[in-house]
Amino acid sequence: MTEENIKKYDNEFENWLEKNHFNFLEDSIHNIKSITSPLGLRLKKELLAHIQEFVSQVYKEIQSDDYLRRSHESFPLEMSFEQFVELSKKESLLTSFDFHTKDNQAKLIEINTNASGYLMSCALAEFFGQDISQAQDHLLASFQSAFPKSIDLTIVDENIKDQKMFIEFLMYQKFLQSEGYSVDFVDTLKIKSLGTKLRNVYNRSTDFYFEDQKYFLEKYLSNKVTISPHPVSYHLWAEKNQLSYLQEKISSDLFLKSGSILNLDFEELVKSRKSYFFKPRNSFGSKGVYSGKSISKKKLEEIYNANYLYQELATPDAIDYDSVKWKYDVRVYVRAGEVIWAAPRFFKGQVTGGGGLYSGYGHLIWD
Repeated sequence: MTEENIKKYDNEFENWLEKNHFNFLEDSIHNIKSITSPLGLRLKKELLAHIQEFVSQVYKEIQSDDYLRRSHESFPLEMSFEQFVELSKKESLLTSFDFHTKDNQAKLIEINTNASGYLMSCALAEFFGQDISQAQDHLLASFQSAFPKSIDLTIVDENIKDQKMFIEFLMYQKFLQSEGYSVDFVDTLKIKSLGTKLRNVYNRSTDFYFEDQKYFLEKYLSNKVTISPHPVSYHLWAEKNQLSYLQEKISSDLFLKSGSILNLDFEELVKSRKSYFFKPRNSFGSKGVYSGKSISKKKLEEIYNANYLYQELATPDAIDYDSVKWKYDVRVYVRAGEVIWAAPRFFKGQVTGGGGLYSGYGHLIWD
């Protein structure tokens, strides 16, 4: 089936995608195979049920008064607890739980409130014969919940038309336009030009606390613009230091041991570093991430002094194709505590996103 899928993908996917989802892809269609893969994955429904139970536990904990108060204390923006709680009710669009899976078990790598790939992986699944109508319904409901007062939407990112996933932004535009939305794209540097026209923002910027976007910050704090994802949601769900606290509150075998690198003795860490991954506190994708298997003592000392986070190493599983081991993780998209879609991401190298042709979002079947 892998050979058949790859042949079908190579020969038909671009034309099928243009016919079914676009009529304007001249500037973006050539990028499609840098973010998608013909490779597929089958996982057990029992694992999905276990992940769903875990997601429900995390959702319940994040809504608790204790978690909200603790998170408010560490929130870097000046805001009353009452406003923080009110904004916490506005769940971010397309929050994801990213897992490594192996032997019908899963380990949480991170939670992401700015997750890409939903509509792209849906299209790929549809291309390979899956019914995506329910996933599309969930997507529409997510936008309706995030922006309940208007159907005018602006998708925002830095250098937006140069982004690797801009083709997916075009997909969102067409999908939402078919549901009656008005959708445009604006670069973050030009956002002020919209003035009072700015109402609803699907925020794809990785400036999670709007540190470099003071205009955004003012509109957000004064509740003049509805923005999703937004700083409070990021802080509650995706700020990487929160994982160690969630582990204290929730008993689950899906967690990996994690915490501040400063909690570990440096000389002992030098000896055991191959058992860990190291991440900066506010990062996205694989930026600034180091594998303990390859990090030097000098670099380890540097990130130790920078108060990185450590995470127990969970080796990703892999499938074999054409004499190559294709590693993968599984991105699970959630809304209101429920799993709404999932897709594998295939890669070569040390971190997700590496590998060239056939690296990217694949399709997943639960059986």
